[in-house]
Amino acid sequence: MIPEPNQPPRVNPITIDLGLNSLIQRVDTNVRQQIIITTADKARLCLYAALDRMEQRRAWMAPGGILATLVVIFPTTTFNNFLGLSKEYWRALFTFAAIWATVWLIRALLHIPASLSVDDIVDRLRTESATRSL
Repeated sequence: MIPEPNQPPRVNPITIDLGLNSLIQRVDTNVRQQIIITTADKARLCLYAALDRMEQRRAWMAPGGILATLVVIFPTTTFNNFLGLSKEYWRALFTFAAIWATVWLIRALLHIPASLSVDDIVDRLRTESATRSL
């Protein structure tokens, strides 16, 4: 049989006989599936937003590391005149940097978003428009 033009060839199902037919008493099927039809752009935006949330969860690490370093500096360092700047200026500069890192760390901790589970991402692909942010 020659297939008609623009028609895919007909394929017969594959059957495998392992000699187990006499042992099988019953076959239950449960292959119900949900299908989501969406565009690549919507899927890409949804996944980028989920990735961005994961990256925001780690935003505290940079200011935390800087602050930890600055906290160790104060009790262990004797500031000296250097590069034409007085030791009081260096102490004030490092104090300002410690305050700045503390504010940055607090802000990063307050803006940690909740992680999205795989089910959350699938639900958002199913229900939300591509222009809506996650």
